[in-house]
Amino acid sequence: MDKYLGENPYINSLKYISLFGVIIILLAFFIAGMTYRWIARPLGGLMETVRAYSRGEYQELGRDLRFTEFFMVDRLIRNMAKTIQAQVADLAVTNSELNAAYLEKEQANLQLVNFNDQLELKVEEKTLALSRSLLREENRRSMLQSLLSFSHDIQSGDIIETVMTQLVALYPMAGWAMKSYADNNEWACENIDKSRLEEQVIQPENHYSDYYCLPSDGKYLHCFKIKNSQNDIVGIIVMQYMQLEHDDLEVISLFIRQLSTELEGRLLNRELARIAVTDSLTGLANRKAFDNDLEGHIQLFNRYPSRNFGLFMLDVNGLKRANDSYGHSMGDTLLIETSKLLVETCRLTDTVYRLGGDEFAIILEAGDRDSCSILWRRLEKVRDQINYACLPNGKQVEIHFAVGYASTDQYPADQVCLVADKAMYKDKRRFYEKTGIER
Repeated sequence: MDKYLGENPYINSLKYISLFGVIIILLAFFIAGMTYRWIARPLGGLMETVRAYSRGEYQELGRDLRFTEFFMVDRLIRNMAKTIQAQVADLAVTNSELNAAYLEKEQANLQLVNFNDQLELKVEEKTLALSRSLLREENRRSMLQSLLSFSHDIQSGDIIETVMTQLVALYPMAGWAMKSYADNNEWACENIDKSRLEEQVIQPENHYSDYYCLPSDGKYLHCFKIKNSQNDIVGIIVMQYMQLEHDDLEVISLFIRQLSTELEGRLLNRELARIAVTDSLTGLANRKAFDNDLEGHIQLFNRYPSRNFGLFMLDVNGLKRANDSYGHSMGDTLLIETSKLLVETCRLTDTVYRLGGDEFAIILEAGDRDSCSILWRRLEKVRDQINYACLPNGKQVEIHFAVGYASTDQYPADQVCLVADKAMYKDKRRFYEKTGIER
């Protein structure tokens, strides 16, 4: 069988073919290995370099790339890496600059916001200040108009009531108080504690300035002196309010000056009116006052017949003799002392008048027959006590007077003066006849 096989030419051919195939396979493996060594490995190294560069790893790797093209590609990639690295550095610088610019922009925006806030605040403050200024101007205009009307009202109305009404109208939220030394010297108050005003620290005599301010329950007591042209204090106004603005002080000061002028004028008119109806020697009401009051009582009685009044006529005895013996000083003293006795003897509702010379009169309100009798008995008692008018040098004269009276419940109102006068002269003649003194 072996022999047969060894001698078969087909088998020999198969051997050669198998041997040739093995050689071919080995050669293929060899070529593949060389190809991998010379092509695949350098290409893998190149790919590894690219991957490293893509990851940002730019270290110089000592790889043997074998082929010139690979070296060219490697240099190209390295140059690209340097370019990219430079661009990345430039981008970092640019990014830093952009960040700095962004920060500057944020700061600028913040400053702009702050500026807008400050601008809005300034605009709001200016608007508020302008509103307040307009409000002050409106108040000032209103106050000046009120002062013009006040100048008219105060001339005819009650001064305290007029002033308080005007003050409350000017500052309705404030408390007000006023005292006029020319009137009843009592406080008129509106929204202010009167007990606080009685404290010594409030009194104007304790302060030199015409305006002074005192703290009071979270507010202030603004005190304004009212002075006349002789710089004498004639009153005081107190305002309980918050801190005053300059415009408020100006308006109130103008009001005070106007008020002081009106007060002084009213006091002057009052004094002139008082002088016109007052006897300069005794201080009693004079003949003009007597005529006015008598006419008023007569008219009142005619309207209300139950409102009786009484009238006393008196005459000082011995006035001419006192003047002739001791001079007119004694006569004046005699009249003055007589007037004092008459005032002390009468009721508070009765009015004593000096008609002129040695003549006096007394009008009794609610003076019926009984009231007149009571006063006549009291006057008789004064005459019986024997009073004297004395001069500083010791000279003295006895005070004596004649009396006559009448009442409207006995006589018509228009005749009581005549009846009382006749009774007085009758009493006077009786005195001179009794004493034998010459008139």
